[in-house]
Order: sequence, then structure tokens, then C-alpha cells
Amino acid sequence: MYPNLKMYIGGQFVDGHGESSQSVMNPSNNEVLATLPYASESDLDRALESSEQAFRLWKKEPAVERSRILRKVAELIRERAENTGRVLTLEQGKPVREAIGEVLSCAEHAEWHAEECRRIYGRVIPSRKSNVQQTALKEPIGVCVAFSPWNFPFSQAFRKVVAAIGAGCTVILKGSSDTPASVMLMAQIFHDAGLPKGVFNVVSGDSGMISEYLIRSPIVQKISFTGSTPVGRKLASLAGANMKRCTMELGGHAPVIVCDDASTDKTPALIATLETLFPNKLNAIYKPENQGLAANMRTLLAAAKGEYIAYLDGDDIALPSKLQRQVDYLDTHNDCHMVYHESDMFDSVTDRTIKLYSKDFYNWSYIPARSTIEHMIQYGTYMQASSVMFRNHSNLSKTVSPKCKIIFDYAFYINNAGYLQATVDFIPEVLGRYRIHENSFGPVSYTHLTLPTKRIV
Repeated sequence: MYPNLKMYIGGQFVDGHGESSQSVMNPSNNEVLATLPYASESDLDRALESSEQAFRLWKKEPAVERSRILRKVAELIRERAENTGRVLTLEQGKPVREAIGEVLSCAEHAEWHAEECRRIYGRVIPSRKSNVQQTALKEPIGVCVAFSPWNFPFSQAFRKVVAAIGAGCTVILKGSSDTPASVMLMAQIFHDAGLPKGVFNVVSGDSGMISEYLIRSPIVQKISFTGSTPVGRKLASLAGANMKRCTMELGGHAPVIVCDDASTDKTPALIATLETLFPNKLNAIYKPENQGLAANMRTLLAAAKGEYIAYLDGDDIALPSKLQRQVDYLDTHNDCHMVYHESDMFDSVTDRTIKLYSKDFYNWSYIPARSTIEHMIQYGTYMQASSVMFRNHSNLSKTVSPKCKIIFDYAFYINNAGYLQATVDFIPEVLGRYRIHENSFGPVSYTHLTLPTKRIV
């Protein structure tokens, strides 16, 4: 069932000419599945030349033709999902059902890019002169190099490849040496779908040698990498030294803390399973009984190890970029201690946007972009409870008193602001959504809400 491993260069499946090779192991029993060929510099030169030559033609290919090929790719993915998934399980180790699901999800990615590549629009830019017409056109950047990881060997690689190909670029892919068959079967799918030779190339072998050789090549214009932060830092350094654009998804370090009394269903058993599977990511806190919200809050605060603290709700989980934007802001504004952002208030029944939380509902014009604890006390809840992120501090556990029985979010933030001697910055971007029923404060509350004219500056 496990295929004989080859590289895919110039539309052909070929052996590598590197001096080394390595065994690919089945992680469940350490059985040797196959021998992985290593690329030599001459193999990489052929991949580069093939990609460069193919790009000259592929960039001119009508979008409708690129779309047709990607739709055929989606069709073949579905036809071969079971076999591809079983091969993925042999080399990666995840359950067959999950592996097949990973492969099938890529059919939807192919269809999405098949549509989007037909809508890569330019724009007309108004000119200052009547006899000048200005237009902006989006063009494929050129030869791209992609590096993908072992944990989702088919989907992580596929999303990089299909986006570049749909946009009119050519791609050289280096997959994980632990899971090479997944990307080889992917190459077979693109080959059978009629993709012109050279548009997609797959190489394997020494990751350090391959990445350095390809990134330094003047042929390569863009790098995409998913993997660890140390490796990403090295590749970013190479890309920067050679003025290459790069896109990276690097390893995370944020723990997830879940209490075992979160629900009365099977959640505790699920948490125990996940804690075993992800010992470095999930920190489960077990208590004999629910001691109340305030006591639970103190437990969580005592366990918090991160540099920043933030409340989470369902919208935060669905919009992770919201949290990343806050982290980025605090990272680059060392003189800021707390940060919050604008949120879209929408009707939970109709899903209709009602107001902007800060600007329209709490009249943010009364609050400077950088405020203080005095503003928080005088003007009340001008920060949405789940929108605030602040720096960790040594008095964190003191912000909820042992005598406290009920937690008010805003009082909690005021306490933290006091300990931090905080400056509170406002990010005017809409980074979240806040559910509310349109008539929660009466049918006229949105048009008749006013605040005192006195203002702290």
C-alpha cells in the first residue's frame, strides 16, 4: 500500500541524486515503510529551471483554465481520499478517519481557489489629471518555495500549493521527511489533473541544505513556511538577506486552562484525554467541587503564566486575530499596560449590526485614545469586558479578594489598572463582535443615550 518514494520534477517522478537517504518509519510500530531519496544541488537546479520556464507560460494561462484544472484536482482528491488517507496514517500515525477527513477537506480548498482565481481583480485609481488613467493590476509573483510540516502533511502543503497555482505562480514544495508520501500522492493528483509540467515540483532530503539553496536562488520570489519558530527565524533571516517575501505560520506557546467542572456532560473525560494528548499545551485544573465564580477566578489567576492576560468568550475563539492584534500592540508599545478595541454590536436575533460598541454606544469621544484609571472610574464601562488585554503582574491574584462572592468585570479591570499604574490604549479597529438583543435597553436607547459633558483630559 505504501508507495515507492520519488521526487516530482519537471512533470516526472524521479530518483534523487543526493549522497544520503533516510528510512521512513511507521510511528505505531517502527516498521520501515520506504527509503526517502535526497535531492542533490543538481536536482534542485532542475526544479528551479523547470519552475522558471513553466512560470513564463503559466502566468499567461487564462484564469478559467486554471480554474478547470483545480476543479479536476478536487474531483480526484475525493476519488482517492480513502487510499491517500490510509497512506497518510501509515506515515503520520493519526486515525484513518481523521486522515481521510484531512484529505477530503482539501477538495473544498481546491474548489474555493478554482473560483477565487477567476476573481483576481485590479482597480481603477482616480487621477489628479483628466488626461491620465491609472489602473492597478495584480500579477503572479513568480516561483514560490513552500515548506510544510508533518502534523497535517496533506492539507498544510495543499493549501500553500493550490493558492499559488491558482494565482498563476509555480511552486517547489519541500514536505516533511517524516511524511513524504502524502505530498508525492498530491503531486500525482495534480499530474493526473493535467497541470502543465514544471508548474508544481516536489523535492525531498536535507531540509537545511534545500532551504538555503532554494531561498538564495535568484529564481525564487516568495517563501511560505509552517513549522517551528527557531526554523522560521532562520528562514526569515535568509529571506531578508536576499530580499524575498515570506509568509510564516510558526509554533504557538499559549496554554489552555480548562476547569473540570465546566459542564455536566462528558467534558471532564474529554479534558482528561486531551491533557494526555497535549501535555505541553493543556493545563487542566481539577477541584473536588465548584467553589463559585470568584474562587475559580482566583485559581485561574494563580495558574496564569503568560505575559498577557485576557478574558475569552466564544467570539474570541472564533476571531483569534483579535487576540493577536492586541498582543502585537502590547509587544510594540512598551509604555502601554492595557489595551482594548472597537467591537461591532449586533442583534443576536436578526444578526443585524446595531452600533459600534465604543464609538456609538459609550461615546468614546469623551475618552482619550490613551486613558487612565481615572477615566475608568468616572466613565464606567467604556471597555467591552471580553475585549481587554493587559500585562501580567505580581499582584494579579490580589485583584479578586477572598471575600469576593460576585465578580464584576469592570471592577476587576480597575483593580488591575491600579496595580499596573496603567495607561489604557484604544485600538480603533473593529476586531470583535458583541451579542445583544436590540431591545435590551429599550427601543429608543440607541438614539437617546447621552453622557455628562464633563471630561477628564
